[in-house]
Amino acid sequence: MKQYILVLALAVSCQAFFKPGAQAPMEDEQVDEDYIFRDDEITEIAPIVPKSSTGQQKCGVRHNKGEFRIGGTTKALFTEFNWVVPIMEVLWNGTEEYVCVGSLIHPEVVMTVAHYFTAKKNLIIKAGDYDISHTKERHPHQVRDVSSVKLHPKFKLGTLKYDIALLFLSTPVNPAPHVGFACLPPALSMTPADTACYVTGWGMETYDKNGEISHVLKKVEVPAVADSHCQAVFRDKIGPAFNLHKTWMCAGGEEGRDACLRDGGGPLVCPYKNPKVENQYFQAGIVSWGNNCGLKGVPGVYSNVAALRQWIDDTMAAGGYTTEYYTP
Repeated sequence: MKQYILVLALAVSCQAFFKPGAQAPMEDEQVDEDYIFRDDEITEIAPIVPKSSTGQQKCGVRHNKGEFRIGGTTKALFTEFNWVVPIMEVLWNGTEEYVCVGSLIHPEVVMTVAHYFTAKKNLIIKAGDYDISHTKERHPHQVRDVSSVKLHPKFKLGTLKYDIALLFLSTPVNPAPHVGFACLPPALSMTPADTACYVTGWGMETYDKNGEISHVLKKVEVPAVADSHCQAVFRDKIGPAFNLHKTWMCAGGEEGRDACLRDGGGPLVCPYKNPKVENQYFQAGIVSWGNNCGLKGVPGVYSNVAALRQWIDDTMAAGGYTTEYYTP
């Protein structure tokens, strides 16, 4: 296993990537669409879940003293990022196939990227899941059907601008120590360059379409990157006409530390300085696309949640959903 690499999503599974020297997606261009816990690997630590005065679980609290410590520096702890969910497709024969990553922002809503969901599919999510290869976690995950998918109206598969979708669940999840909600940043706010953030997912180790996904949720720390620097990098990689769209942000650029294939939709979370809540994070980005993965000096590109916050709020309100679960 190559240490520190985490893996974004290919277009066939929620992430578009470009090989070195490839062109940026054009307006009409199409983008391609067992782990068993062992006793000697587990340390039990009871997580403490902060709650509001009304008893509601606080959003975005990272439990880095999670219930199970699993060997390996890239593996997240069980319950550490309890808003992260795998999105699965139920095939015609009843088998389940991993699609990509999402984040719970409401008991009935998951936020992810749009570019995989341009065709109708029979989808489920698994809240509180950690090892997607089995069901033997201490706390069982919660399976929910996806009843509808809402893509941003300006999203186009050929450009990957406005790459965001909300998945609405048939029944709400039940909040628990291993099932929580992401915090979202204020509309149009900015994450300062060099902020130490985390990206999580079940993707591959290397840029290899024939590789295997991780069964266990992984994490990697990546720095936020200034828009001007990110634009300069991709003008060098793609061409001088490239402009970083307002609905994108960048993070990473350290060799071997990145998201990669099949981590698309994964949340990029950054520290939220809340004097009342320890270890709280907000979701600054959603894994969207990149140039290979883990290359020195080349950051990954994420959908910018702050730039898309108004659409999120408006879409939630139109469906009769409250924003309180993802508001710090």
